[in-house]
Amino acid sequence: MKIKISNIQTLGYSLEDTIKMTKNFSTLFGYKFSSIKERFELFQSLDYSRENIRKITKSNPNIYGFSDDKIINKFKDMEEMGYSKDDIIYMTLLLPSI
Repeated sequence: MKIKISNIQTLGYSLEDTIKMTKNFSTLFGYKFSSIKERFELFQSLDYSRENIRKITKSNPNIYGFSDDKIINKFKDMEEMGYSKDDIIYMTLLLPSI
């Protein structure tokens, strides 16, 4: 577990944040770090800043369990409804479960 916590911290999370995330979503320990990192990088490719990714995943760590397709499709659906990337990022910061 120490290695998993240490790996998550390499993404910029504090020890306190990492502990909080694993308390709220204990299955996070079951994920390979490479999967967590891939999800983090996927959000970066959608123009989320590292800080914004940490904000949404700290409050809703189960996002790391979503498939790439689910995240990308949700993002595309919202763009097709007329929301800009900035709108989508703003909304997911307020309500990460979107």
